[in-house]
Amino acid sequence: MPMGIGGGAGIIRGYTNVAKQNNTIAANINFTYYVSPYLPITLEVQKGTLSGGSTETDQYKRQYSNSYLGLYLHGDLQLGQVIDYYYSGINEILKNVYFGSGVGFVNDNVNNQRTNLVATSQYPVGKWNEAIGENPMAADGIMDRLTAVAHRIELKGESLRKKGDTVSACFLLLYTKYH
Repeated sequence: MPMGIGGGAGIIRGYTNVAKQNNTIAANINFTYYVSPYLPITLEVQKGTLSGGSTETDQYKRQYSNSYLGLYLHGDLQLGQVIDYYYSGINEILKNVYFGSGVGFVNDNVNNQRTNLVATSQYPVGKWNEAIGENPMAADGIMDRLTAVAHRIELKGESLRKKGDTVSACFLLLYTKYH
């Protein structure tokens, strides 16, 4: 059977809005089935951690660590599968061009994140003064600090909150490469 098993490791880096980004190692293993020499289908599993920030050096004390696990299924179509590359110099070059597509699933687990204050409430902002306390001046002071430079988003409807701190995403992958 035309199959292959491979793996690798590399240096990854997050690109976020914190000044310090850590270079960390990610690893992958892949299983490839060759429908033909020019049509591989690959299942890849990748694991790594993106991290950055610092509670000591970041101006806003932001720090994050995101351990992820990804599962990707993609297929490549090399033009050598569909063109007659014998007797033609340009087709000899074009036979090595790949087109691919795939789908994947990524499970992110943010282990530690310190960011600017995020306040959530079941109360409308207009009723926060009542909920904060009996002293109206203290409540006004707290409200001024919370809302002076805040971005308010008021949601209506049932809560979509789930227990746990994992986030999952599905995606579609389209790419081209030259081998």
